[in-house]
Amino acid sequence: MFEISTSKGYDAGKMELVNKSKTSYEFIGRTKDNYGVQGYVEKLPTLPNLENTISVSQVGSVHAQLRQKKWYSSQNIFVLKPKYLKLINLLTVSAIDKTLVNYSGYSNYPTQVTLRNHIIQLPTKNGRIDFDFMESFVAELEAQRVAELEAQRVAELEAYLTV
Repeated sequence: MFEISTSKGYDAGKMELVNKSKTSYEFIGRTKDNYGVQGYVEKLPTLPNLENTISVSQVGSVHAQLRQKKWYSSQNIFVLKPKYLKLINLLTVSAIDKTLVNYSGYSNYPTQVTLRNHIIQLPTKNGRIDFDFMESFVAELEAQRVAELEAQRVAELEAYLTV
């Protein structure tokens, strides 16, 4: 389902971060904070990683994240390029993360070989990936989250106005 490669890694401590602009690229680190974005960089000597891919950190906080724009990264990050663009969704990332819970820290980490051998379970219908279900399921989850956030903001505003 995915072509797996290793991102050309850069030392985050030696990077010159810039303000976000139309010409800058996300610089991704091995963290879940801020969805991995440590800052922004201008074009580097190598080509950026492609958009519509999934990043997987190899050491430290092992996890998967969607990358919808071209990006650069620190060391020890894999790039998963899907055979089907429809696989770029939160349900797929959750399924990948479910397999990554077997890894942690700096002594037990995934490799390209172990990632290739994992079975990622996705919804199927008639023996094929059920993209329609995945899209509707993710849309439903997003709508629920928006409704929760709206309710929370309204409650906060009402409490503020009461004071």
